[in-house]
Amino acid sequence: MPRQVVPLTDTKIRSIQASEKPITAFDGGGLFLIVQPKGGKWWRFKYQYGGKTKTLSFGTYPEISLKDARTRRDQARKLIANGTDPSADRKEQKRTTLVTATTFKDVFAEWLAIESTKLSTGTVNKVRSSMAIHALPKIGELPIADITLDALLTMLRQDLPRPGLMDMTVEETPDVTEHIVNALSIAQRHECSRKHYCRVLQYL
Repeated sequence: MPRQVVPLTDTKIRSIQASEKPITAFDGGGLFLIVQPKGGKWWRFKYQYGGKTKTLSFGTYPEISLKDARTRRDQARKLIANGTDPSADRKEQKRTTLVTATTFKDVFAEWLAIESTKLSTGTVNKVRSSMAIHALPKIGELPIADITLDALLTMLRQDLPRPGLMDMTVEETPDVTEHIVNALSIAQRHECSRKHYCRVLQYL
């Protein structure tokens, strides 16, 4: 017979004193509180998904109240009932938030800062100049979630070298494409990847 769990109360939570080892206080339905030796109180939700036991953090008490923690537990249980892993759902929500808020210009600046530690000043300046001319004016302000293969192809085709139209040299075209993909790849939260880069080059 399953052990009966007496639900927590705010009074009980506040009365729990830290000790040398973490203390676990259960609320029921997979929700429990861990009181760390230094006094921090962390909400955790334990659940089964795909034949595995998993744990999800709900934050700290009292920043996350008992009521809020129970609400989050119930939401997580609904996701499980509908066949969704709460941990995977949280990661997807974070990814969506990041790709919506982050533009290509932000990601490119981060990538170039990293590359600046490996490349010569002349090479870095060449990359920055080329991208400032051929890429940033077109996709710099786009959220990275909107930078798909089709968007890249459209941009690159506008600058492909043609007789009488030499906005971008033959040598620059693949370089700019690779710079774009490398900058996006550093974030790893976008639709474009290196396999897409190979597909793009097939169209050049």
